[in-house]
Amino acid sequence: MDQIVEIENGKLRGEVRNNIVLFKGIPYGDVCDGEWRFLPPRPVKNWEGVKDCTKNGYYAVQPWGGVNKMEYFNGGHPEKFGASEEQQSENCLCLNVVAPRNSNKKHAVVVYFHGGGFGGGNGSIVLGADRLVEGQDIVVVGVNHRLSVFGYLYLEQIFPKYKGSGVAGILDLVLALKWVKDNIGVFGGDPDQVTIMGESGGAAKVRCLLSMPEAKGLFKRAIIESGSENFLKSSVERGEASFMRDPIDATKTARKILKDLNIDENHPEKLQEISKEEFIKVALPYMMELSPVIDGNYLKYGNEKGFVTNEYDRSVELLIGCSEDECAIDWKDICMENQTLEEALLNSENLSPMIPVGWNDNKERMKRIIKYAREHNPKHDDDEHLFWKVSSVIPFFCVGVQQHILERLDESCAPTFVYLNRFDAPSNVNEQYRYSWHTFDLPLQFGIVRYPCCEQISLQMMEAWGNFIKTGNPSTEKLPWKPYELRDKKVMVFDDESGMETDPMSGWCQAYNVCRNDKRESKSK
Repeated sequence: MDQIVEIENGKLRGEVRNNIVLFKGIPYGDVCDGEWRFLPPRPVKNWEGVKDCTKNGYYAVQPWGGVNKMEYFNGGHPEKFGASEEQQSENCLCLNVVAPRNSNKKHAVVVYFHGGGFGGGNGSIVLGADRLVEGQDIVVVGVNHRLSVFGYLYLEQIFPKYKGSGVAGILDLVLALKWVKDNIGVFGGDPDQVTIMGESGGAAKVRCLLSMPEAKGLFKRAIIESGSENFLKSSVERGEASFMRDPIDATKTARKILKDLNIDENHPEKLQEISKEEFIKVALPYMMELSPVIDGNYLKYGNEKGFVTNEYDRSVELLIGCSEDECAIDWKDICMENQTLEEALLNSENLSPMIPVGWNDNKERMKRIIKYAREHNPKHDDDEHLFWKVSSVIPFFCVGVQQHILERLDESCAPTFVYLNRFDAPSNVNEQYRYSWHTFDLPLQFGIVRYPCCEQISLQMMEAWGNFIKTGNPSTEKLPWKPYELRDKKVMVFDDESGMETDPMSGWCQAYNVCRNDKRESKSK
């Protein structure tokens, strides 16, 4: 059965599925190829007739695809996500809306920005969010936008015409939020109750939006999962910020790509002549260097204390956290029988590409952190599990989550709710192994469950996330959740037995800070 609605630009045909309605591939922006390549996005033009939104829209040009093709992320039902029919295009400014059917009231809205760093992924996972939408009575939106070379190639120092090219993909998200503000009411959504949400690279996108004046007033709450980012200038320059790029380094990357494409400064018109396939092929070796640029216009460095602390960031209700074994998403057999835990951690070839450069360059630091990990191991994890835990906890919690929340601990800030995932789910690489791995929680929050052992955690997360989206407080009847405050530092820990704990990561953070201070002192001598 179909359903037709009319938004500002024209009519849309969507699909009814049981008690929800789905509209796929709704355009929110105009074309962005050809002469519009690398430029800020423009609103979509009006159309005549009824636009068919029963099939997936285009997603960004990339070497990969969306997680909806993976069994863990589609719950064993890829047909619900339209994975087999999806196609890539530069003209990818479209979004998906999943809403309750036949409802006459306004519903809170969550806008999901996909992960995959800044070079991959799409917003199609929301097409399987039936249980979250129906159970929590909310509207879910998933956004496609420009990525990699088309979203973050910083050209304005070479060709001034391309101001904003280093954050074009983030400006796409701003435009999508403006579309939500103007149109979501047609689908039963409340434009004044919008939460933005992202995990991994999607979390870093949320961090960008929290720092951009252009996004002010477009959302009320934010959820940052496994990817809070550091906007401190010295951290970006030292490589401690996983995604953000400095303009000087970003310009160097752009020059290398242009050289490989045989484009010089006297022939900017060639930027439009190169095919999208050739661009991606040439840019592939530089993919980790293509991410938002702190250009001083749209994005600016934070203060010298750490994260950017503008008033908008501080006024937004925040839910933030990560998982203990994030890097186990890149699981591989690291042969612990042939090396010690210390040797494995000091070998950079073993580490996930998510780990900042130089993280493991201090033996004394490793010894202290490993000592703490062994002495505080309530699940009796073996050395292989501890390898993933040690390499994950420091960058994701002690550097990411911890530093961000410490910037918000005063009475002028909106409430901050913090969580930690300790639940061990079957690995996406080898299901006989179980870890609290990077993004394992994402499908569970949408109600997409591949393994029965994850059902309880999924129900807990859906209710908590749903309450936060609707009220700004994730507390549930079974899991009361206090805001994080300096006096008690309460954190919700999700595990086989979930509940609040007081400062559960303090020991890890203390070990890290001691070692980091040792490292800085040794460099100053």
